Amino acid sequence: MKVVPVFNMKGGVAKTTSSVLLAEGLAQFCGFRVLIVDADPQLNATRMVLSHTAIAEAVSGPQNRARTVARYLLKSVTETGLPDPRDFVLPKVGTIHGAGQIDLLAGTPRTAEVADTMLVAGANPGRTLENVLQRASMAFRKLNEAGPYDVILVDCPPGLTTIVRAALSAADLLIVPTTADDTAYTGIGNLVWHLQQHREIRPAVVENRRILVTRYQAAIHESNLPSLKRESVFMAPIAERSTIRDARLFSPHSETSFKGKYGGPAEKDFKKIIAELTAALGLARPNSVAKEPLPKDVIHVKGDQDSRELPNGADKHHGGKARPGKKISFSDLFSFSRRPH
Repeated sequence: MKVVPVFNMKGGVAKTTSSVLLAEGLAQFCGFRVLIVDADPQLNATRMVLSHTAIAEAVSGPQNRARTVARYLLKSVTETGLPDPRDFVLPKVGTIHGAGQIDLLAGTPRTAEVADTMLVAGANPGRTLENVLQRASMAFRKLNEAGPYDVILVDCPPGLTTIVRAALSAADLLIVPTTADDTAYTGIGNLVWHLQQHREIRPAVVENRRILVTRYQAAIHESNLPSLKRESVFMAPIAERSTIRDARLFSPHSETSFKGKYGGPAEKDFKKIIAELTAALGLARPNSVAKEPLPKDVIHVKGDQDSRELPNGADKHHGGKARPGKKISFSDLFSFSRRPH
């Protein structure tokens, strides 16, 4: 079991969309059992995989019976023993799962209140915030008992709350979604600095972060991609597509295959992303995941209206300028070994 928070302190970078599509890809392409933990008070991940009726049953109603991340973590840090996650996790959500399965620990607006309660609990006599975070981190790992799971994806809100810190302290890998705008690289540097201030977050998790470029539009963003070349970036960006935007609310009539729901180009991109993710996590790469080798030449990002080659990026032997006539791919732009910042 691997715990993977999806987090960036910047909003509007498709954290929730990335979390859900990664879960769907892992389930369909790999046959994995995946748990989505919706740690964002906006509960958008919950809305993407549950109907309004199912949300009302899980989130509304008596708080002492709510099957939400807020109640699960609150009981984890205020009671003597850790609760049984099987009393909270909702099995078999969404419409895409292939041979795998997607479960959900639902979000709720009360998640923000619980984050504050954890801070207060850490100030009580005989308790420390470090102890509270440790308990919450153990609760994240204990969620595996509701599976077992191959991967637990935590959809995090933008702020570095106590719940996010607990998820990061339990993490095996951190995924940082970002748009390729002018401030992307600066924003990642700011994020890293903040994470390094918290000793409960293992340095290896911060250092081995993986960057997922989202909402990509070649005509707008390709000139900004070289600024991210010091980061470990997934080779395939998530292009801005109407099929992905339209999937932000659950529909029981949605397609049951990744290709049917999001289209062939999105499926092709996500097969590459999932193959890289499973390799980074040290999970066996099933035969069902794209068998073809990752491109060594040019990766095409095909959006709704456009299909074009990714940029003629910087070439270290030509003064940081693109070599004339040379096609540069993501693998040329982005070294997968960590470079000093």
